[in-house]
Amino acid sequence: MVPKSFGFMMFLWVQTAANISVTGIIGSTVELRCDELNGTFILNNFRVTWRKEGEIKCFVETYDSDEDLTSYREKNQCADFRDRTRFKEELKEGKFTLQLLRISPKDEFTYTCVVLKKNEEGKFEVHREVKTNLKVAANYSAPVLTRMLSGEETTFNCTSSHGYPQPKVYWVNHTDISLLNSTEQYTRAPDGTISVFSMLTVKAATAIKLECTIENEQLHQNLTASIDTSSPENSPSVDNSPSKTKGAVLASVAAVSIVILLIFYIGWKKRRTSVLMTYTAPAEIGNRNFGLPE
Repeated sequence: MVPKSFGFMMFLWVQTAANISVTGIIGSTVELRCDELNGTFILNNFRVTWRKEGEIKCFVETYDSDEDLTSYREKNQCADFRDRTRFKEELKEGKFTLQLLRISPKDEFTYTCVVLKKNEEGKFEVHREVKTNLKVAANYSAPVLTRMLSGEETTFNCTSSHGYPQPKVYWVNHTDISLLNSTEQYTRAPDGTISVFSMLTVKAATAIKLECTIENEQLHQNLTASIDTSSPENSPSVDNSPSKTKGAVLASVAAVSIVILLIFYIGWKKRRTSVLMTYTAPAEIGNRNFGLPE
C-alpha cells in the first residue's frame, strides 16, 4: 500500500526546476532525462514521479523502491501513457530517465520529474524538479512538382507528406529572385503526420524557372523541387536527388561514339597504306637494273 504521505508530497512542488528541450520523431521512443548525481546516492532514499504539466489527477510514471506500485499505477497512471512508459535500467546510478514509447503529436507537453528524498527524520520531501519540454516532429517526403496547362494559365502543384509539424511552403521565381503567392491545403493522417498540397497559378506564356521549398523548422529540414519552363528539358527535378539530364547523357554518348569512329578510321587508313606499298614493291624491283647488262 502506498503511504498517504507519498501521494501528498508529490504535490509539494516548490523548488526551482531545470528546463530541458527534447525533440522526438513520431512513432519512435524518446528519453526524458532526470539525473541525481550530487553526493552519495542511495536509491532507497528517493522516490520519483513524472507528471504532465497541468495534470494533477494522474501521473505519467512513478518509482518507489520500498513499495509495490502495481495497484497504485493501475488506478492513478494517465490512460494515454499506459504500456508506453518505462524507466531505464540506470536507477541505481541516480538516473531517473523516462522512456516514452510510440510518441505522437498528442504527447507534446512539458513534463516534470519530481524527486523526493528522505530527510533525517525519515520523511520524504521535495528534493528537486526537472522540467522537460517535449517537441514532436517527422521528416517530410521529397516534394513532387507537377504542372497543368488550362487555357491562358499554367497551374503548378507541389506536394509533400508524412511530416510534422505543419511546414512552411515557399515558391521562388529564379528569373527575378522573387517570392510568389500560393495557396496551401493541409491534411492530417491517423498517426498525426501532415500532408501539404500547394498550388501556384501563372500566365501560360510565362517562361519561368520555379522552385518549391518545403521547410520543417523543427527539424531544420528544407526540401526543394524545381522546374524551368523556358528549357526544352523542363521536367521537374528535386535537388536532394541530383541526376544527369537526358541532353547531357546523349551528348556524352555522341562524343564517345565520334572518338571511337575516329580511332577505327585512323587504324583502317594505316592498314590500307601498308597493303598498297606491299603490292607496288615488286614492280619497282623489276624495273631496277642492279648493274647487270641489258
